[in-house]
Amino acid sequence: MLDYLLLFLGIKSWEVNYILVKKTKIKFNLSSQKKEIKTVKNLELIENETPSPIISSYNIVLDSNISVQKKIFYILYTFYSFLILSIISIQPLYTIVKYINNTDIIFLYSFFLHLNLPMIYIWEKFYFRTDHYERFLKCKNFKTGIIILTSLLSYFINFLDINSFYNEYYWLSNIDSKLLFYFLIVIEWIYARISLFLFIYLFMFILHQHIIKIKKFKKELENNEFDFENNTCLSNIIKEISIIRHNLEITIEYYNDIISYTTLIGGIGLMLFVRNIISTDNVIILNDHDRYLIHPVILYILTNFILLVNMLRYSYRREEILKYIKSMDFMNRYIIRMSTEDIMRKSKKNISIVNFNIAEETATTIDWIVLGNIVSEKWLDFSILGISTADGSIIKKGFAFGSFLLFGISILQNNN
Repeated sequence: MLDYLLLFLGIKSWEVNYILVKKTKIKFNLSSQKKEIKTVKNLELIENETPSPIISSYNIVLDSNISVQKKIFYILYTFYSFLILSIISIQPLYTIVKYINNTDIIFLYSFFLHLNLPMIYIWEKFYFRTDHYERFLKCKNFKTGIIILTSLLSYFINFLDINSFYNEYYWLSNIDSKLLFYFLIVIEWIYARISLFLFIYLFMFILHQHIIKIKKFKKELENNEFDFENNTCLSNIIKEISIIRHNLEITIEYYNDIISYTTLIGGIGLMLFVRNIISTDNVIILNDHDRYLIHPVILYILTNFILLVNMLRYSYRREEILKYIKSMDFMNRYIIRMSTEDIMRKSKKNISIVNFNIAEETATTIDWIVLGNIVSEKWLDFSILGISTADGSIIKKGFAFGSFLLFGISILQNNN
């Protein structure tokens, strides 16, 4: 069902060697060990594994056998995608041109509030050229249904106040035919709202899978469920946390920039909108042309609230792992040492066993230090306007930024 939705939105890609719709496969599997240790090799203690995973790079799988009919379809599909982008870009283009001509501030903040939609669509066009979402998205049919139902609810809310859209600040107001007006506005809403909710829910569902993985990893640590028979020291724990970190960083690389840009642009539009509807007597005045912007404002606030909550959930879970690894409980479970006297007694004074135990305990201590550094050092974290979510400081800085924003609005009002 998700594939049909992507096909409808014009953002689907295929595993073919055709640049317009070519899909990139991300290789998440770890590479096999390349380092050869002479002592270990001679003793034949390991074959093809290493305590430290080698993170692999991207891999592209292509199909070069493309018929002429398929090439024609891919070309037409690309034009279809461009047409959809053009439809949802008309409103921001219309408002910025109008603002340049008459410098009406309403056109300006309408431009900022609508600019996020074509930006998100362009991001989706590139994002869905990879199989990243396929790795983490579960129950695709159910979640696609949620996206469609939420979009339908959005349409219904808009139709309750459809007359507010018929104003000079909305490009469709230039159309005299009511029938054509309703037809075009429905077309625009369908593509714009589904693209927006696809972006919101996809981020929420994928990041939730990462959070579940982190919670599961912490539970396994607490329950001592790691196998130490086939893995020396803490190597399997290091490997597992490295995989979790690697997968998270790939997700962050895809989402961080679009979240930052939409937050900045939408924030500017929101500030100007609030500044314009609040009078000098601190009374909120909503005219007919302002009501049609209430919905994108609410969507912007809701979107950023969902994004922020999920980013903080991820940061909180990561912090939990760090605290546990550095706790006494973890050390008692995994860094336990046996005295030399006990080993000598149990091994019947076998000095080789004693030396082997000392070496293993030393390696375990080093692994513990490495493990702590991996978790505690700065990961590639989500950041909004340069403010990292790694330690929750974004909340405190957010209050400071909000205070500065309100101060700026008051100054603009006084100068108005």
